[in-house]
Parts: sequence; structure tokens; C-alpha cells
Amino acid sequence: MKKLDKKLLDEAGKIRFKSEYNYALFEYYRSPKLFNELDMEGIDYSGVVLDNGCGSGGVAISFAEESEKVYALDIEPRFIGSGDKIAADKKIKNIEFIQGDGCDLPFEDNCIDLVLSHSVIEHTFKPLEYLKESYRVLKPGAIMFLETPPHYSFEGAHMPRLKKPIPMQLFLPRKFLYKFYIRTARRHPGWIKGGTDGSALLTDLANGKDLTMEKVDKMTIGRLRRLIKRSGFECLNERTYHPGFFDRFPKPLLSFFKKSIITRNFVNNTYKAFLRKPVN
Repeated sequence: MKKLDKKLLDEAGKIRFKSEYNYALFEYYRSPKLFNELDMEGIDYSGVVLDNGCGSGGVAISFAEESEKVYALDIEPRFIGSGDKIAADKKIKNIEFIQGDGCDLPFEDNCIDLVLSHSVIEHTFKPLEYLKESYRVLKPGAIMFLETPPHYSFEGAHMPRLKKPIPMQLFLPRKFLYKFYIRTARRHPGWIKGGTDGSALLTDLANGKDLTMEKVDKMTIGRLRRLIKRSGFECLNERTYHPGFFDRFPKPLLSFFKKSIITRNFVNNTYKAFLRKPVN
């Protein structure tokens, strides 16, 4: 089991948006959390692994240290100069970075032992095709680990965050809310959580980059469950995580809110599923 170095993770988190390289390092230091999830389920990651939507590549590099072979694929070549540089520095040779579409994978059927998908499916806009392609390339009985933030979560999915969170995404259109965050970042940057290099918005603003809202699909827990069923996967287990803000609620009440169809997408900020391709 990989050990989490909280000090290194915290330091990397403060500057993770400074560059793709910094974000790759942040992903690398954060990866023990993912290994822990897989270990708790008894999932083997020693074989051929596909990171289907690898981003900067930090997670894929970490898995290459534990696996036979890792394919790190992303539709945007964000891994160039970040993941591939870290891999070269660490002399990791069993990883292959590929620019490609997760909804149209360049692999044969039944050739992958484990598919990783962390905060990807909400960006695809073809989520069923994404799941079916992951299903196709997996060997029978093999596993897909899927993680995504519910669209209406309390902290907001892929949006800037205020230091004192207010769930305005429940009441305001996403485009209007993003304009509000831009205005706030310019006039009151201290209100934005993360600091200059710990917030993508503040980093882009400081570097004079074009400020564009990240496009995401409205992925809810219920919708994702329906897509998983249609894709052919068996769901072995699900886990949901909530912000610390909700720990002030009595445990029975919190448990009810996390499961209720009315409140689950608001209270849970992370949904994780362990999916298996049936043997027959």
C-alpha cells in the first residue's frame, strides 16, 4: 500500500494550478487515497491499467510504479511536459501516454485489467459511450473504478469556491455564477478559496489567460446509476463522501440526507463506484 505524505500533498495543493506540471505532482501525491480505495475492495492493480482521462498524468505515473503496464489517455495532451516529464525524471518506462478519445478507445477488446476514471465522465458529454468503451476493453471479470462529483453538490462541481461556501449553484444559472466568481476574484480575491496558485480562476486571472467556464455535463447519482446499468457493468459497491460542513448534523440525519433522492446530490460531493465486467 502506498503511504500518503500529507505534508507533500498540502504543499503541492497550494500551487497545483501554477502549471500542468504542478498539477501532475499534486495528483501523484494524492494517488495513495485512490490506492487505499482499491485496497479496501481487494482490487488487483498489478496488471495492465488504463487511466481513461488521465489529465496531467500524475495518477497514471503512480500506478506505473505498481503495475505491469499503464496506458494514460486523454483527449487533450495535457500530459506533455507534465506527466511525461515526471515519468522521465523517475525513469518509469512502463507507461504510455496517448492523446485519444475515451469514447472511442484505440485498444482491442478484452485487453485491460483495470480502468481508472476519476472526475472524467462529467466532461465527456457522451457518458454512455464512455462507459461502454471502458466495458469493451476490459477483460471479463475486470474492474472499472469510477469517481465523479454530483453536479448539484454543496461545494459546486468544477466551479471556483468561496472560503465561506454558499450553495448558489442551486439557485443561479452556471454562466451567471461564473461571471460572479470572476467579478469577485478581481475585486475581492481573498474571498476565493485556494489562493493565487491553489485556485484555477485566480491563477488564470494572474497570468492574463482567457477566463472560460469549464463545461460539464449534469451528472447526478441517479442518472449515473442508470447509465451504469445500461452499459452492462455490475456495480460491486458504491461510496459517497460529504464535505466536513455536514458533520455537524446527527449521524442518522446525515445518513438519511446522503441517501435521499431529494438531498443526496447536494450533500454528497463525491460519488465512487466499483464496476465489474461480467464473466459471462
